[in-house]
Amino acid sequence: MARYRTTLRPVGDGGIPAGIGWHHVEAPADFQFLPRFMRADMPRSPHRYGVIETDRDLTPAELDHFDIVAA
Repeated sequence: MARYRTTLRPVGDGGIPAGIGWHHVEAPADFQFLPRFMRADMPRSPHRYGVIETDRDLTPAELDHFDIVAA
């Protein structure tokens, strides 16, 4: 599993490639982007959209296309 952060949009709004399994490991810094299912005890991220963990490594092309960076 790999950890990433999106830079332009939240994950749930088309921010990652379709079919990728993921979950937050750091809650978004901005409560506006805090999903309803987010746990209250999850660490708060310094990044606007939080940090996710995916079920596989993303390819360089996916990272570039979706403006995702390694966390």
